[in-house]
Amino acid sequence: MKTKCKISVGFLFVFLLLSLFFTRSEMFIPLIVAITVHEAGHVVMAYLCKIKMAAFKLDIFGAALSPDSLTYSYTSEMILCIGGPLFNFLTVILLYRIPSCVFADNLTQCSIALGSINLLPIQGFDGGRIFSALLSCFLTQKSVFVTTKVVSFLFVFLLWVLSIYILLRYGASLSTFIFSLSLFAKIFITNSSTGQ
Repeated sequence: MKTKCKISVGFLFVFLLLSLFFTRSEMFIPLIVAITVHEAGHVVMAYLCKIKMAAFKLDIFGAALSPDSLTYSYTSEMILCIGGPLFNFLTVILLYRIPSCVFADNLTQCSIALGSINLLPIQGFDGGRIFSALLSCFLTQKSVFVTTKVVSFLFVFLLWVLSIYILLRYGASLSTFIFSLSLFAKIFITNSSTGQ
């Protein structure tokens, strides 16, 4: 019996892509390729761990694959989560062997940024899921939840401070500032209003 995977695209994701297309068109295709490679890494790892996917969602924070069920091990969770960043970094290694061109350079930048940001131990990111799975091997679920919240807050706060510094110092990176604020809202305001 085949499982169907539901695909959804959020309005804000479309808006983000259009704004990127009109402001930094040279980064548009490389970013799409980097996201595709990242998600392909998750799909390959899910296949290797025999985890079926139920949904694929595109929103302002990127793409997300949702497994059919949450009945797999912490080890499988870590393998599944490391797949995306691993494929991004493998792309960088492969591109290193290719003669330099604008597309390859932009794809390298997008792959490094996407892989690195996703490894941050922030709730909802690959790094946050790996961090939670690792902690779950040693702590109670409540301790894991609290620890993950605190660490996520610290990293989002540091990202926000860095974005303000870059914004004031160089007059650039408004997008990083907006990203960190929306990330803060998604993680902390949304979860507190739903009682999680």
